[in-house]
Amino acid sequence: MKVLFVFVLFFAVVWAQQHQIGFPRNGATVKLGSTIVVEVDRPNSIQGSTEAGMVIAIQSCPSFPCSPPSSILGTILYNGPYDPEFHNSGGFFKPPHQNFSVVIPAPGEFGGPVQVGRAQLAVARFHMIGAGLSPLLAFANITLNIIA
Repeated sequence: MKVLFVFVLFFAVVWAQQHQIGFPRNGATVKLGSTIVVEVDRPNSIQGSTEAGMVIAIQSCPSFPCSPPSSILGTILYNGPYDPEFHNSGGFFKPPHQNFSVVIPAPGEFGGPVQVGRAQLAVARFHMIGAGLSPLLAFANITLNIIA
């Protein structure tokens, strides 16, 4: 029973550190070649977290299911630091987050084979949690509808 409790507690701590894509929303329509803002939210947690880096990528999958981001990220749109902060305005509470402006590459741009149709926007975040700084690689993804 104690082992089960420890496992559940560990899972809850890790789950509490999971980031989310706050914007755009799942199923949003975006245009090839356009610049979009990607908001990456991190839950406010009492568990310490040291950010190491993040990747935002897009994978085109117009006629077949997208691969999980843990297997294939696709075309990298951003690769660098992640420094989420609180930004509360007008009484509207948001979790710690950071916004990134990225370009949805047209076919052939930036080496990216993004096509019209369904695509997966994924965020891979590498950070350390806890007093012993245990490494954790976490993924979040949404589906986008790409138009010309």
